Amino acid sequence: MSEPLSRPDFTASQGTTDWRIVVSGACAQYRTAGYPQSIALVDAAAAAAGDALHPEFEVRERVVLVRLPTPDRRLTTEHLRAARTITAAAADLGVTADPTGIQDVQVAFDAEDVPAVHAFWAAALGFEPIRQSHLRSPDRIGPTVFVQEKPYRSPRNRLHVDISVPPDQVPGRIEAILAAGGRMLGDQYAPEWWSLIDPEGNVVDLATWEGRDEGD
Repeated sequence: MSEPLSRPDFTASQGTTDWRIVVSGACAQYRTAGYPQSIALVDAAAAAAGDALHPEFEVRERVVLVRLPTPDRRLTTEHLRAARTITAAAADLGVTADPTGIQDVQVAFDAEDVPAVHAFWAAALGFEPIRQSHLRSPDRIGPTVFVQEKPYRSPRNRLHVDISVPPDQVPGRIEAILAAGGRMLGDQYAPEWWSLIDPEGNVVDLATWEGRDEGD
């Protein structure tokens, strides 16, 4: 029977070194020799996940991202079992894990009339609501959209990008942003998120699962 599993317990468990946790769930990214090996990995991972989970894949010629979705943002022992089995299948195929590209991207709007802005972008993108504040592609392809009630505040623009990354990727990402001309807007909520701003007022929030309650 599947039991709840905390994020720290998942990441500390044996057999999960290939995996990182972002908002959408536990993810592993693998480098392959080409499409035949990529497709073989997808087939092996789908079989390894079994009937209880429905993994999602992003496939390119030499890279495969495997995601074990958590619709309620809660991990279970079934996610752990699947991650371990997929890790073993990847090892059998001789592919190499590369977690550096694992991330979730979300476009966020600050709005005074949330329902109106929410409805506009649902129509414009052909997305469906997943919560009162969030939209996504019906096929879960591409970034999600988040509309939050928030008045305009200079120097920020009304649109920003949220990027959920594994905690171990944050220092390097912040260093790269600062080197590219950005500056820190606020780190008072770290390690939940850091806000950085570009020279023209565009903001990115780098978020991790650390510091959050289970399910957030």
